Amino acid sequence: MTVTNQPQTAVLTVKGVSIEHGHAMVIINNHTFAVGDEGDVLAGGKQVHLRLVEIRAGMAVIEVHGARRELHIANN
Repeated sequence: MTVTNQPQTAVLTVKGVSIEHGHAMVIINNHTFAVGDEGDVLAGGKQVHLRLVEIRAGMAVIEVHGARRELHIANN
């Protein structure tokens, strides 16, 4: 079964991680999220609504269209 409306994780990228006042945040496609935050990001030329579920060591867990995905945080 092929789902055409679901974005691929390749177009969703963690661009940075920040910890402020003891709270971790990640930047996904130029939008900052804390755990539990929802928002729209531009991915592959389309708006994608996502929710940040969890920040783990080396990855951010997001939910897109009801499916959870893991985005690995690149070490620069």
